[in-house]
Amino acid sequence: MKERIVFTGAVKLLPQPVVAANHCRENTSVIRFTDDEELLALSHQSKRQTLLSMLLNQQCERLFQQAGLGIDDIRGTDTGLVSGSYYGCMSTTQNISDALWQKGPRGVDVIEFAKATHSFPLSAASIEFTLLGPTAAVVSGEFAGLDALMMANDWLLSGRCQRVIVVGYEHFSPLLEEHLREITGEEQAGLYSDNLSILLLETYSSAVARQASVMAELLQVIRLGGSLATLPARWQKIAASWPQGDAAINVLTNHSPHPGARQLEEEVLGGYSAGFRRHSVQDLPQALGACPLLQLAHFFLSSPDIKGEYLLHHFTANGAAGVRFNLGQSGETYAI
Repeated sequence: MKERIVFTGAVKLLPQPVVAANHCRENTSVIRFTDDEELLALSHQSKRQTLLSMLLNQQCERLFQQAGLGIDDIRGTDTGLVSGSYYGCMSTTQNISDALWQKGPRGVDVIEFAKATHSFPLSAASIEFTLLGPTAAVVSGEFAGLDALMMANDWLLSGRCQRVIVVGYEHFSPLLEEHLREITGEEQAGLYSDNLSILLLETYSSAVARQASVMAELLQVIRLGGSLATLPARWQKIAASWPQGDAAINVLTNHSPHPGARQLEEEVLGGYSAGFRRHSVQDLPQALGACPLLQLAHFFLSSPDIKGEYLLHHFTANGAAGVRFNLGQSGETYAI
């Protein structure tokens, strides 16, 4: 029998200025972790860590506590770790470039070089918590977070580990801020923000064995690219097998700010949405490659008493993706 996969934990972190930010902007704005005074102070505490690696370790501790896992429980080969990001650790990479320019290669030690790699936050967390399961850092594009989720799901189904820490993040640099402002016109202007979201994905048998609370069951991860002309028909073919009528799926939609993404969304949803209940997604800042994971974490944390089957869409100008999941009752391990 195929193993079932469930979410047993979720945390998210955004800079505090995001809370007060105006989302209706004429120009692109970027808010960074270092705009938050508390996080800025944290960034100066250790020369052996980056701000992002320190935040990841802190949020992992929150995640383990929330999921009812002790440090001894997550050590070893049963726990995997994967991240998804559009641009990766751009802030740290730019800092190293600046240091090389000022000091030359002899003025930067090997640890500083290691900190500039996109895999450093995962490596630091693996060392901190003795995680010996599969590990990967996906740095690709707007579907990076979903690619990481798909990878984690594959690891669990193939028996490589019992649980996977799935991380979505973006960590902007001043140079990247300038780039975003250059490529986003008036139609794409909006609020972008540093972000860090973590989901704990686990086999159902593992969750039952330790009497864990289950937030949701992962039913399907969809990722469609290729020809945009045939994409709506391909998506509708997949959707034909989903429940309708009284048991209809609740559809949550999310898209990148690119006008092409909104057009693709309407083309896809227009073909099958009549049989589904459509909802808008909470207005959160643009999180690029981490956006779907941020939306999932926010939804799980802010909707503890909601039940039913849901589908979170994510559209870009080049493709469509989705995560289908079933929400159980908060505080209980459940069977479907």
